[in-house]
Amino acid sequence: MADFYLPNTNRFPVAHIGLDVTSFRVSEPFYTKTFGALDWSKTFATPTAAGYGPGYFVFIIREKGECVTDRKGRGGTHIAFEAPTREAVHEWYEAAIKAGATGNGEPGPRTNVSKNYYAAHVLDPDGYRLEAVYHLTEEEEK
Repeated sequence: MADFYLPNTNRFPVAHIGLDVTSFRVSEPFYTKTFGALDWSKTFATPTAAGYGPGYFVFIIREKGECVTDRKGRGGTHIAFEAPTREAVHEWYEAAIKAGATGNGEPGPRTNVSKNYYAAHVLDPDGYRLEAVYHLTEEEEK
């Protein structure tokens, strides 16, 4: 059985993740800023969608039709992004808060998950649960 809390050595084995957002105007700058803290860039954009990734497309946001305007967010969705360093977890968290996120777990060790799990959690403007995670090396665990 795989240990799902080990570092992702494939960097991102999922083809991509897509989220419908209630306001592209609000969400696009939020994701541009927070992904910038992880050295991700916008890989494509249209008037109602944008794709991001670490040099290639892995994540997309798109504005959904007017039926979404009554939605209060997507608190049940959880997406974790690999951070290159422990410092990047902190930078991502600060960028997210400054861009309008709500803190949902400040940066720090998550020993309840794994002894090498270092993460931060936020809720984006639509209520999506997001996380930046770094897997500490053996030296960093000490």
